[in-house]
Amino acid sequence: MTFEGEQVFFRGFSLISMNVCQPGELVIDAEPQLAGKEAPHLVMGLNNESLGQRTIRQRETFRVPLREAGKVTLGYFNDYYLSEARVITYEKFKFSGNSCSSLEVTASPETGGSYNPATNSANATWRVPIIVKPCSNGILNFLVIGRPADNIYPILKLSQSGQADRIIQTSNLRQAVQVRVSNAPLTLTLTNPYFKELADRNLILHSVQFVPQP
Repeated sequence: MTFEGEQVFFRGFSLISMNVCQPGELVIDAEPQLAGKEAPHLVMGLNNESLGQRTIRQRETFRVPLREAGKVTLGYFNDYYLSEARVITYEKFKFSGNSCSSLEVTASPETGGSYNPATNSANATWRVPIIVKPCSNGILNFLVIGRPADNIYPILKLSQSGQADRIIQTSNLRQAVQVRVSNAPLTLTLTNPYFKELADRNLILHSVQFVPQP
C-alpha cells in the first residue's frame, strides 16, 4: 500500500483506518486495476461493526453511511498477482578440498534469489551472480535445475579466474555438476534472465471524504 497525496494505492493485502467525531457519511472515489477472475473488493467497518464490502468494477464515487462516531476501517484483501520468470535453483553444495572442506555461498538481493544455509540451496532470477568461495583448491559438486519462462530454460555460466568459462543448459531435470576449483571466488551466473508481469489486481482510492451529519 502506498500514499500519493490524497490517493491510496492498495497493491496488496492492506488496511487503513481513520477516526470520525460524529455520525455522517464517507464519500469514496474508487478505481480498480482488474486482473484475474474477480474485481477488487473494498471491505468497510465502523468500530466493531461490519459495513459490508463493495466490489469495484469501474471507477465510481459512492457514499457509505456512518451512524455513529468512531474508528472507520477500509481494507483490501483479495489481491491477485501473476508473473513468470526464469529461475535457476542450486542444491547440495559440497566441496572436497586439498586441505579443508568448507565453502561460503553468497546470494545478494540483486540476484533476485537467496541462499538458505539450512537446506544448502540457492536460487537466482537475474544475471547478478551467486558467488561460491571455496577454502582451498579442490572439487565442487552441486545439483542444478531450471524453471523456464517464455518457453526457454535458463542458461548457467560458471566462471573462475584462471579457468575457462563453462556453460550449462538447464532443464527441468536435476543435473549433477562437478568442477575443479581454486580458492578464488567462483561465480554462477544466469545469462538469459526473463521476467514478465502477467496480471496485477490493485485498488485505488482517489479520495476518501467525511461529510458530517447536518
